[in-house]
Amino acid sequence: MSLKQTLEKFISFYNDQKLDELMEIYADDAVNDQTALRPIHGKEAIRKMLQDQFGRLKAHCIIQNMVEQDNSVAMEWTDPSGFRACTVFYFKEGKIWIQRGYWDKITYCKYHNLDIPRE
Repeated sequence: MSLKQTLEKFISFYNDQKLDELMEIYADDAVNDQTALRPIHGKEAIRKMLQDQFGRLKAHCIIQNMVEQDNSVAMEWTDPSGFRACTVFYFKEGKIWIQRGYWDKITYCKYHNLDIPRE
C-alpha cells in the first residue's frame, strides 16, 4: 500500500471518528504538531487529544490534493465550512511518525463560530 493510500484510509477513519483504527496508523513515538497548538508527543497522548476532539465536535476533512515524496505526504484539505489548511505527514515503517498541520487558529474559530482565543 502506498503512503497516499494509507493516508486516504487514515482520513476515512478520522471522518468516521474510528479512534482505534486511527491509532493503528500512528507510530508509537509519533508527534502531532499543529502550528496553532502545542506539539503532542506519543501515541497515547495523541489518542487522548483525538478522543477529546471527537467528544467536542464533528471534525471532517475533505482532501483537495495529495503529493507523496519519499517518506512523506503533503495534503491540502478543507472542511465542510470551507476552512482550508495543509498537513504534512512523515512516515516511518509505514506508520505516521510526524503529523505537522499548517493552519490559522483565529480563522478556524471564525469559520466555526467559536470564541477567538486571547493568548
